[in-house]
Amino acid sequence: MSHLDRTFYISLVLGIFIALSACAGRPPAPPAEHRDALPWGAISTQGAKTTLDSQVFRSLGDAFTSDHLDTNTNGGSVPKFAVLALSGGGSNGAFAVGLLSGWSAHGTRPQFKIVTGVSTGALIATYAFLGPEYDTLIEKLYTSITDQDVYRNRNPFSVLFGDSLRDTSPLRRMIASWIDSELLARVAEEHRKGRRLYIATTDLDATRLVTWDMGAIAASDRSDRLQRYRDVLLASAAIPVAFPPVYFPLEVDGETYWQMHVDGGASANIFFAGFMFDVQRAIEAQRLAKGAAVDFYLIVNSPLLPEPLDLPVKGNLLSIAAASTWSMSWAAQSAQLIRMYKTIRGLGHAYHLAGIPPEYPEPLDSSSFDPESMTRLLQFAKRQAAEGYPWLVAPSDIEWREAVPEGAPKASE
Repeated sequence: MSHLDRTFYISLVLGIFIALSACAGRPPAPPAEHRDALPWGAISTQGAKTTLDSQVFRSLGDAFTSDHLDTNTNGGSVPKFAVLALSGGGSNGAFAVGLLSGWSAHGTRPQFKIVTGVSTGALIATYAFLGPEYDTLIEKLYTSITDQDVYRNRNPFSVLFGDSLRDTSPLRRMIASWIDSELLARVAEEHRKGRRLYIATTDLDATRLVTWDMGAIAASDRSDRLQRYRDVLLASAAIPVAFPPVYFPLEVDGETYWQMHVDGGASANIFFAGFMFDVQRAIEAQRLAKGAAVDFYLIVNSPLLPEPLDLPVKGNLLSIAAASTWSMSWAAQSAQLIRMYKTIRGLGHAYHLAGIPPEYPEPLDSSSFDPESMTRLLQFAKRQAAEGYPWLVAPSDIEWREAVPEGAPKASE
């Protein structure tokens, strides 16, 4: 959610005030005693609290059975798995698209055992999961999108009595054109091979990050699986206040309630969370703990270090609110990357981090979908990756050695 312009933040604050006074309605919300319930397709992930019989462990444990151990062995005896996380960032998703495409051209891009995505990263994740054969398609998509393909501004009256500043009907139609039955069948096929694709949304009713097992949705025999897949992608990209939430039905005791879901970036702009622990547990359960190697790749669709606002902060409420929101988003991202780093390295796995470098000459407003600017960012990342991407082995503001346990491999190994 970083790298948004001041205009968007002002709109965000205005939207909050409007929401406080508006009379917009919504479908029936789950009662307090059932807020922990999940719609079909979502799985419970509670980090280190996740038990061995939990949904996420069963999902990952099955992925690491003996039938699925030869994906990335590279001809050797030690299983090697690659995990990819794609962050939010709006139009800056062109960075991840270019990096993945250039990585393919370099010839070193692995097949990812697990892929996670949030917001724009969620829209990219399906194609990253399916592999390099989709590079040309996703490049075309991320160099041709315009604002009109994503949203329409609502008129003031609609905003006053609505749930967002913008209407995302264009984005809903675009997702429907991207994700069809054939693509869903491909995701299901890879899921059955033991690979996993997870997307995150934020459940506002329960104030939590919700993880969706997209491969399991695709492989389901339910008639609404395609619509559920599309709705999850739309929800993951639903920036609160700016874009409308997506409601998911929840059946409890014969009654139907509706959970309100928005952008996963409202909880975590990039995520592995409990997956780091659960991957380790899944490997241990298959007696691979001493032999398997896991490479975690994180692609952040924004700069990795905070950037100042274009203009000085003015001494008024909206300007101060905008600057404060900007600062908090940077602090949250930095803390998240450091926490992931320490956990991954503490487990003895390799950490690889990419973000838009400070030398990139043309910062892109993530809320503006300008094809020419997105093309330049995509081509920049693609050239870097085609030459061998310079992955960081730690967040920019931490010394990587401090979190590496004795005897663990270096992150570059």
